[in-house]
Amino acid sequence: MNVQTPIATWVLARLYEEQHPIPRKDLLKHLCQKSFDMMTNDSDFATTMDELIESECIKLTEETFQDFVPIRETNPLVIAMNTQPKLKEITVTRKGYVIEDNGIIAFRRQIATPLEKIKDKVDKGAVFPNTYKTKFEEIVNTLKTSSDVIHTAIRFCVDDAPHVLEFIKMVLPLLGIQ
Repeated sequence: MNVQTPIATWVLARLYEEQHPIPRKDLLKHLCQKSFDMMTNDSDFATTMDELIESECIKLTEETFQDFVPIRETNPLVIAMNTQPKLKEITVTRKGYVIEDNGIIAFRRQIATPLEKIKDKVDKGAVFPNTYKTKFEEIVNTLKTSSDVIHTAIRFCVDDAPHVLEFIKMVLPLLGIQ
């Protein structure tokens, strides 16, 4: 599957390092504004999610796990002492999406690997036209200083997937990368 669409890229980046399922409504609520703006209608998100499921990039699952929540203190003396809140262990069952092996591979192959190739060229002194420099300055500067491109890619895609995709599509041919 071609995951180089803003919504698919954002979903895979968002799920990449999650340990527990993320509910659909949380994904939609936190979808970065620029990816959201690129949706032409309400069915774009649903269609993308269906395509990601069909290609086994993500799956809908239900998981039960242990979590810790702070106990709300009502004793004024304890509140005044401003001590660390006590935690209570609870069992949580959550239905949501998790990334599958195919999703990790697709994200790495279509997003992270091109960024790694671009980073190599940047490290070797590749020069960009001034219009590219200003438009993609933050991405280029971060790639220059990044030692872990995959985490940089995840952060950028979660913040602004369309901009990252535009960067990849414009810069790869410029640098002669296939």
